[in-house]
Amino acid sequence: MTTQKVAELRVEQQRRNLAEHVSERWDVACGDEAGERIIVGRKAEGGRWRGDYYLDYLIIRNRVIVVGDCGAAVYEWGGQVGLAFLATCELDYFASKCTASATGRNGQWWDPDYASACLMEVVAGRGPDALAACGSRFEWNGWLGRHGLDVLGEDYCEFCNIGETEAPTTIIHWLGLKLAHQRLGSAATRNPQPGT
Repeated sequence: MTTQKVAELRVEQQRRNLAEHVSERWDVACGDEAGERIIVGRKAEGGRWRGDYYLDYLIIRNRVIVVGDCGAAVYEWGGQVGLAFLATCELDYFASKCTASATGRNGQWWDPDYASACLMEVVAGRGPDALAACGSRFEWNGWLGRHGLDVLGEDYCEFCNIGETEAPTTIIHWLGLKLAHQRLGSAATRNPQPGT
């Protein structure tokens, strides 16, 4: 399987998780700053929000703060952002703006399937146990230290992060914004208060 296919499958899985979600948006104030709050989720009877991939976004100036049962993160840009802009971002660009999350900066994590797919494209049978070493970043860096120069040549350090890809949390945060924009539009009427 190619790296492109692995990435597409991961995004499609998260897209299915959000398929039945609705979105709502409110104007909010944080000190002197105006912003918006967007919720993407499912509503239970009585109109209360429930878990199951619940995403709660706060967009203030150049920051997007996301909380919910999918994990929390902070994304930061150089200038002011809004939902219309965020919906146009590509996944890798969006992930690069992550300044804090459970997986660290840049919204990345080690994916053994992605590492194996990358390795198949790069070394294709040229290295001892290379595919077996893709299980974790630690295993891979150990293999690279022992065999990297011989198998990959002088540029072997370029492969230290071969299994690093967008974390599932980052993907769901990105898709949630795209879904919200699709369902709400950039100029949709906002609710006067959360939950109404």
